Amino acid sequence: MKLIKTITMAAIAVAFTAGGASAKDWMEKVRIETGINITPVKVRSNGHVYTTTAKTHHRFNMELYARAKSGKRIARAEVGRPDVDILEYDPEFNRRFVGDLIGNGTKRTWTFDGKFHARLDQVAWKNNLDPRKECQLMLDKMLKQGHSRASIMSKSQYTRAYAIFGFTAAAAKPKVAEAGLNLKKINQYTSEKTTASYMVRVQCLPSANHGNQLYPQQDSGAHPSKPGKALNAALQASKIGLDISKITKDRRSIRRATLKKRPLSAQ
Repeated sequence: MKLIKTITMAAIAVAFTAGGASAKDWMEKVRIETGINITPVKVRSNGHVYTTTAKTHHRFNMELYARAKSGKRIARAEVGRPDVDILEYDPEFNRRFVGDLIGNGTKRTWTFDGKFHARLDQVAWKNNLDPRKECQLMLDKMLKQGHSRASIMSKSQYTRAYAIFGFTAAAAKPKVAEAGLNLKKINQYTSEKTTASYMVRVQCLPSANHGNQLYPQQDSGAHPSKPGKALNAALQASKIGLDISKITKDRRSIRRATLKKRPLSAQ
């Protein structure tokens, strides 16, 4: 009885090794590296809070790397949200590499170095802090430091947000990889996943309710800008000139009237 039990356990161990466990070794390494993106995500404001991003999409630069174990080939890859999975594809956000995009299943090592355009409302952000929320946090912090809301929102402010991306790749035997994976046959391939944090520059735009008057009204308590001072001075000089002209004209009129009323002297 003891011998039968030992043989049974050994058979289970052999079957496990020949099945799923070996498939888990088909991927050697996956890596995602984020690039440098100079273009910031711009966030609008309404003079009181930060509201929405100026654009719905943003370009992310990244490098993807996948390598299969000896004798296997990269059959499929996908980049997207942190929970990206070979079995679940979301065309609204994730990007999939199959066919000639992956070398038609003939490559043991596959790389991609390029641009990935993603919808900002679909991106996963670290601590759920998207660019708009980061601008709002920056505003709240500056208000606590004693800055006025008007002084903050009258000009651009800058902060950062962190997008989290996931990358997964699958490896299979050469013939299977070249033919294209049947995702339902999970025993024919294995996949491995990794994630990376992507730092995004954020520009918190000035509000449309601040800084749009070139020449502030004097009764508003605001100090006029240099162009405003020049214009006001010119208007004042013009007004003075008109007043002088009017005074001179009035004096001439009074003199004519006086001469007409003066009697003629006796001959």
